[in-house]
Amino acid sequence: METRTEKMERRILILYRQACRQGRTDVAEHLLCALETLDQSSGKYAFGNRQSGLAVAYRELTLPRRH
Repeated sequence: METRTEKMERRILILYRQACRQGRTDVAEHLLCALETLDQSSGKYAFGNRQSGLAVAYRELTLPRRH
């Protein structure tokens, strides 16, 4: 079962992806900071958990863009 924190993380990741698609890097940066904060407070560090929202966002950030 998904915890409240996991649900929030999933929703922030969705908004992060939307901001990136729309070219709103200013908004995406704030959402990435939110994912980093959640990651730190949950003890579920991005590099220890490949499925964390932060790990997913970092991977997507490093992938080449498709046009």
